[in-house]
Amino acid sequence: MAPAQSHGGSDGLVRKKINLGFGCALALLVAIDVVSYFSLRRLLDTVDSIAHQQRMLEQLDQVLLRLQDAETGQRGYIITGDESYLAPYHSAIDTIEQELRDLEGLTIAHDQEPHVARLRQLIPAKLQELQATIDARGRL
Repeated sequence: MAPAQSHGGSDGLVRKKINLGFGCALALLVAIDVVSYFSLRRLLDTVDSIAHQQRMLEQLDQVLLRLQDAETGQRGYIITGDESYLAPYHSAIDTIEQELRDLEGLTIAHDQEPHVARLRQLIPAKLQELQATIDARGRL
């Protein structure tokens, strides 16, 4: 009888080792899943942030394009005296405020408001300068 008990004890030890091995493998898989989940979450957050920054840059480009359109129209009018050249200027004046509001909407959550506020100070000064030169050309 002693050999049977010894054999049963050895069998129990093997089962414990197998269970321990499966338990360790399962714990390792769970740990890998947790790390993978948080890495994926961080990656998705980074992708969202980059996409938002890209939208902000595109909107900033729109604002700058409107300013460039205003300058182009002003320059054409000053050179030729032909008021049809003011069409891009008037179009830019009509849309630049909305472009700035759209930019502000994108920057609120990303601590960029001071930069847009600075643009809000500089753009009217530039537009006043353009208008002053248009007015001066009109008086000729």
